[in-house]
Amino acid sequence: MICFDLTDLESFRNINNWHEEVKRYCPVGVQIFLVGTKSDLKARRTVSAEMIKAYSEANGLTYLETSSKTNENVEKCFVDFTRKLVEHTNEMKVLPKDPSIVGIHGTRKPVPQPKPGGCYGGNKCTI
Repeated sequence: MICFDLTDLESFRNINNWHEEVKRYCPVGVQIFLVGTKSDLKARRTVSAEMIKAYSEANGLTYLETSSKTNENVEKCFVDFTRKLVEHTNEMKVLPKDPSIVGIHGTRKPVPQPKPGGCYGGNKCTI
């Protein structure tokens, strides 16, 4: 999730740097949300909808505007982001990082089952 302040053009100009960092450190294909904050401050807005649309479409980002002051789209932002993250996680092939999990001839040892209400490894998580 990359956030910027709708009333601060410089914060919008920095999203490309943050986007590069996300691409560098996150798994390939992970959903990235672009979040404009302070949407309640319409009179002080310096970042146009056209600028945001152009950037988000060019980079395949989901965009949402929020206001923590009025609570506009805050819950929606986190729920949507979490759903996409879980979907992506469920699509990933989980490989053991610990070589002791792999048995003779490269076969995998059984993966411990999740505790009730939790998630582990390749098991599906739902919200």
